[in-house]
Amino acid sequence: MKKEKKLFTMVIFTILLLMPKTIQAATVPVYGYGYAKGISRVSYWIDYSSGTGFYEYLIINAEHNWENPGWTSPVNMVAASSNAGTMLDIYTKPNSFFTSNENVKVLGLTEYFNNSGNLVYPEDQTYAFTRIHINDDTNHNRNATEVQGTIAHEMGHAFGLAHVDDAVSYNKESIMGQSWYRTVQTVQPCDTDALYRLY
Repeated sequence: MKKEKKLFTMVIFTILLLMPKTIQAATVPVYGYGYAKGISRVSYWIDYSSGTGFYEYLIINAEHNWENPGWTSPVNMVAASSNAGTMLDIYTKPNSFFTSNENVKVLGLTEYFNNSGNLVYPEDQTYAFTRIHINDDTNHNRNATEVQGTIAHEMGHAFGLAHVDDAVSYNKESIMGQSWYRTVQTVQPCDTDALYRLY
C-alpha cells in the first residue's frame, strides 16, 4: 500500500511539474495588437505585376485554410481587384530585397502600416494594412505544400501572431513556427485560439 501511495504521489508530482510547460507549449504568442478593423473581413490583393500570380493558387489555399481549418475560425478574407483600401497586399521580391547576404535565405516578410502609410510595429499599436513579401528566389522551386505553409505563416503574422520558436512558446505543431522546425504546414487549433485571444 505504501509503495502504491508513493508511486501515485510521484506520478502526480511529475504531472504537476510538467503541466505549465505543456500549457505554454500549446500557446501561440501574439504581438499585442492586430488589424484596427479586425479580421472578420480582411480584403487582400495580389500584385500580379511582380510575378506573384505564380503563387496565386497557394495564396488562395492558404486563405481557405485560415477561413476553414476544420473548426470555427474568426478569419474571413475577400480578394480585391486593386489595392485601393485593402488590408493585406501580397508581393514577390528577389532575395536582395530581404538581405544583402546572399547566403541568408529568407522565405517571407510581413510589414505593418498605419492609415498614413507609415511603417509601424504590431508590438506597439494597431495597424491599418499589411504587406506580405514572398521571396521568389527561395520559394520558386520549393515544394508547393511548404510554400503554402510559408504563405499561411506570413498571413498569421499579418493577423497579429508572433513566432512560436522561442523558449517560452516552443511549439512544433503551429503554423507560426519557423519553417525549419515546425512539423505542420497548415493552420492548427492553437493558431486560431491565439486569434480569438487577440480579437
